[in-house]
Amino acid sequence: MNRKFNEENERVKRRYLEFLREAKRSDMATVDKAADAILRFERSIKYKPFKRFRIEQAVKFKLE
Repeated sequence: MNRKFNEENERVKRRYLEFLREAKRSDMATVDKAADAILRFERSIKYKPFKRFRIEQAVKFKLE
């Protein structure tokens, strides 16, 4: 499967995962789980930019 990328989203994800690792001192397993969850959410919104986030997207994702 070819994975689509949104450059802006990739930068946001990288900064957030770095925050979890460094500032929050999260275990790598926790960071990996967060990365997986973010990727699942991104797929559900068809890789649209995070800055276009709508609460309805999160509700739909949670219900799936």
